[in-house]
Amino acid sequence: MSDQEKYNSYIHAYALGCLDKDEFIELTEYLEGSSDFNWVELGEFQNLAALLPSFLQTEDPAASVKNKVAQRLYRLKEEKKLAQAQQQRPVREPAPAPPVPVAAAPKPAPVFEPPQRHHSDSGTGRPTQRTQVEMRSSEPGSERPVEAPPEEFRQDIPQIRIPEVPQEQPAGGGFHLNMDAIDEHIHETTQETPAEPQQYQQEEEPLRQESPHIHHQEEEPQQRIHSTPLLITQTDSPAAPSDQPIIIKKGVPPAFFIIAVLILAGAIYTTYYLLEQKINSLKTGLPAEITRITSEYDAKLVQLDRQQQVLTLLGQSDVLFVKLSPGTGSSAYGKLLYSPSLRQGQLILNDLRIIPPQDQKVYQLWVKGSRSALFIGIEVSSSSTGYIPVSISGDFSKEKSLTFLVTRESVGTTPSAPSKEVELSGTVRISN
Repeated sequence: MSDQEKYNSYIHAYALGCLDKDEFIELTEYLEGSSDFNWVELGEFQNLAALLPSFLQTEDPAASVKNKVAQRLYRLKEEKKLAQAQQQRPVREPAPAPPVPVAAAPKPAPVFEPPQRHHSDSGTGRPTQRTQVEMRSSEPGSERPVEAPPEEFRQDIPQIRIPEVPQEQPAGGGFHLNMDAIDEHIHETTQETPAEPQQYQQEEEPLRQESPHIHHQEEEPQQRIHSTPLLITQTDSPAAPSDQPIIIKKGVPPAFFIIAVLILAGAIYTTYYLLEQKINSLKTGLPAEITRITSEYDAKLVQLDRQQQVLTLLGQSDVLFVKLSPGTGSSAYGKLLYSPSLRQGQLILNDLRIIPPQDQKVYQLWVKGSRSALFIGIEVSSSSTGYIPVSISGDFSKEKSLTFLVTRESVGTTPSAPSKEVELSGTVRISN
């Protein structure tokens, strides 16, 4: 036996994965250094081996075995995860405790006591005017010159009228003033003065509206005063500006409104145009897309049907596997799966020679017995791929062997016998 025949005999076991280690290494080295190995036959056997699990019954372990395996795998996973976590965990040093801040003792707030006033008819509880002047003159910086108040300020100072007091001499013989009457008069004058700032503000409003720049300059110092933490009491002077801001209402300019309307109209038109283009493209391309999808779906159905037929043939106990040999000058090859009990088979062809159009011939499939030949009714093109279903309807039940032929025949003719231009041929041995 030559090396090529020896390694060709390994094809079946290699396709099923049943070679020993030494034979597998020997065949692998041969495949790496050989160029004339029958790769096509090896590929066909591997395809058939891949189909075996579809109809073989696999062994199903018990549920307890599955649970034990799952628990063991889970335990190993947890142990591995714990070991990795311990290896990757860095050693951390304890961080030093931050210093405790020492709160500073709060400063005592100054206590202001309001001066107490005691009024009496005798005037003994109120210091005299002379005493106050002497106290002010004793303070540092009291020798500065006294400026006369401006004329406007003099006009704003209300005049205090001292009511006449009966000329009664006190027992001590000193001068006496009725301070309660003076305080009441001052209080009445203070209540009457707020009417003057309102009149002044009404006269000032037109000036502020005419010159907004001056109004802003006046508001900035006022805002600066209110932002300071000092407590400032508003006086009753008429020169104090008003704190209420002047709000000038402005309408929307017409140009802005027109631009907004134009932008909105442009957006609506663009959206409508894009939707119309999308609808038109769907109208034109949808029928072609439906046709393409339908044809692909039909082709998939045919392919699935042929695969189902192949599986049905492989499930038969009398299925035969036939290799078709090329004819004279042909490099084609093919395989045939045939079941004598079903009288059906599946044929696959490769590398058929292209027939020139001027010859006006096609490939036809014939089955030939010992006494007669029958045209199966299948015309094969050179571009045929995949499995081709074969069904025999003639009376070949008593035949012990059948020969399948792929011949060249004229277009549109059905001869009684196959021609001599044989492209492929193969014989099936039937054991009754």
